[in-house]
Amino acid sequence: GSAGQFLKTDGSKNLSFATVAAPSGTLVSVNEDSTTSETSTTTTNTWTDTDVSKAVTPAAAANKFLVFWNCHVRLQLDGSDVQGFGKVRLIRDSTALNEAHMNVVNGGSGSGSGAIVGLSNTIWDHPNTTSEVTYKLQFYLNSQQSGNTMIFNWDAWGFSAPGSKLTIVEFKQ
Repeated sequence: GSAGQFLKTDGSKNLSFATVAAPSGTLVSVNEDSTTSETSTTTTNTWTDTDVSKAVTPAAAANKFLVFWNCHVRLQLDGSDVQGFGKVRLIRDSTALNEAHMNVVNGGSGSGSGAIVGLSNTIWDHPNTTSEVTYKLQFYLNSQQSGNTMIFNWDAWGFSAPGSKLTIVEFKQ
């Protein structure tokens, strides 16, 4: 035999070596992507892609993924609005998996007012395939506040963007 194998019998005195199977719940792989690149939009009611994206190929169709993501966004009000709404979501290929929302209410009406918000989420996902799948973060600006700007990984005024991160952990099932 060799490393990772054991000696077994078929009950009729026939011996052979077999590979030790990993138990369910065993960590298979960890995949990550991160960015500090800034992306912005003034387009409303449209999901905008970010450059936080990771393609992974499941080792087995039964395996599951624990997916963590975090990011920060700035919702900048245009000066006439005192409120803004946006959201960030995780997709696998074209399937939306989860999202986090932000609502900015500002009593002032100065141009450029708004807020920076950290958003994060976690989900168990079961793609049920051995073909490559791609996880990606997208963001969205609500149409009720036309003229506002949503900025993914805002980096200005000497503020250093902490970046956004996507972590995909595969577990044997």
